[in-house]
Amino acid sequence: MRGPGEVTTRTFFRYFPDKREVLFAESDRIRTALVQAILDAPDVREPLQVVTTILAKFDWSGPGIALQRRRHAVITVNPGLMGREG
Repeated sequence: MRGPGEVTTRTFFRYFPDKREVLFAESDRIRTALVQAILDAPDVREPLQVVTTILAKFDWSGPGIALQRRRHAVITVNPGLMGREG
């Protein structure tokens, strides 16, 4: 019997093809949201201004800054993950 929040190995790998991919799921979501916000910008005559405004207004608390810092620490000490971070 599994406790609340526990997931079988089979279910986990249904969502993540590799156990390392779980580290990047949130960054992929953030990237998608930022790109969509740029694409939705009404006036892109000043692209740098659009990007900086979107970055400044983005809700960075959503991803959880503490979680992002722990994630970054794991990636930093595992050189094989550095290329995926890009």
